[in-house]
Amino acid sequence: MWGERTVEVPWFLSKLKAGSSLDIGSAESCYVNEILSKDSTKLVLNDIRDFNTHKSDSRVTCLVGDIRKYKPADIGTFDNVLCISTLEHIALSAYGQHREISLKDSAFYPQVKAFAHMMKFVAKEGQAILTIPYGKFEDCGWVIVYDRGMVREITAPYRVIEETYFTLTNRKSDTWARVKESRCPRKGMDHYNGDMRANSVCCLVLGKK
Repeated sequence: MWGERTVEVPWFLSKLKAGSSLDIGSAESCYVNEILSKDSTKLVLNDIRDFNTHKSDSRVTCLVGDIRKYKPADIGTFDNVLCISTLEHIALSAYGQHREISLKDSAFYPQVKAFAHMMKFVAKEGQAILTIPYGKFEDCGWVIVYDRGMVREITAPYRVIEETYFTLTNRKSDTWARVKESRCPRKGMDHYNGDMRANSVCCLVLGKK
């Protein structure tokens, strides 16, 4: 793991409830075995890209396609709905999908709508676990960076169980620190060794009100 995953993955694994999970954006997930080890009864992996992960495990179902095209009646509801570094790409030109909006419009509102749909898959006593790049709003064409107002807007309809922030302290050594929101630099993405990486990440656990 490197970049945001350095902190996102250990953090979200520590928040998982026992039971069923839906992981949205699974084609490159590096933590399937860890989810299965957390008293998992069922795991549905979803991505718009075709992928083949853990199909030999009877607890695992691989669901290819845009999650917005599915309903709880199709796949059920879950104790954990996971959206780890995925929401920020929706409606943009990323991972084989085309931009759904004009260049002058923000992908934020399609993403708000997409997340509201994801919340439909959360069981009554379940939770959604969401991580997004954080700092100053920026649309990079394939990803957007969320700012404080955007986080407030996307979480307003739900019960915030936990809100945690991590910020990068050393890019070369990939060192991150857990900080208060006010200590996250107001920056968008940056470039390092040919890659675009976030400077901070917002990690949320949300439930239904």
